Amino acid sequence: MKKRRILSWLFKTASVAYALFSGPLPQDETARPSKKRFRRLIKVAAVVVVFGAVGVATTAAYLMLSGPRMRIQPKYFPYQAQMPPLPAGIMPVSLLQESVASDNPLPDTERTVATGRVYYGYYCAFCHGAAGEVVGPVGRSYVPAPTRLWSPQVQALSDGQLYRAMLTGPGHEPVLEYVIDPHMRWYIVSYVRALGSQRP
Repeated sequence: MKKRRILSWLFKTASVAYALFSGPLPQDETARPSKKRFRRLIKVAAVVVVFGAVGVATTAAYLMLSGPRMRIQPKYFPYQAQMPPLPAGIMPVSLLQESVASDNPLPDTERTVATGRVYYGYYCAFCHGAAGEVVGPVGRSYVPAPTRLWSPQVQALSDGQLYRAMLTGPGHEPVLEYVIDPHMRWYIVSYVRALGSQRP
């Protein structure tokens, strides 16, 4: 509504100014009709330019002054945000509710370990280092530092425990559970298991 009123006011003002500036033609018989017409066009063009500039400036000022402000935008304070309810018939699923085999279903072959090394490089080497020795660029920033994957404590875990720790252990949850594709996980477990056998 405000924009319509502004445009209507500009149109009326331009019409009045045009009537004032154009006026009746002078009755000078010696003047050529083309000169009279040219002068009238100059006056009309000046009016259009002036009121066009005024209209643009007015519209820009209106948009700047009537726009939204940070003080009226929705905001949440810590611990006040509430998740919307799940749609009917939807049940949340977590890895902790999944049944994970205690033993690695993949064959213990060099090809499996080599594939696991590739996937390990995608997701784990940044923190644990290329051989699980905690020299990764991201791992240096953690306090405490990530666990050495060839350590006796890690190698004493079963394959299923390694699987769970890889996805839900300290520093891993909740990111890796949603990032690592399921078909890659047991390959990574195979490579981590191989790291322990490669240590003297």
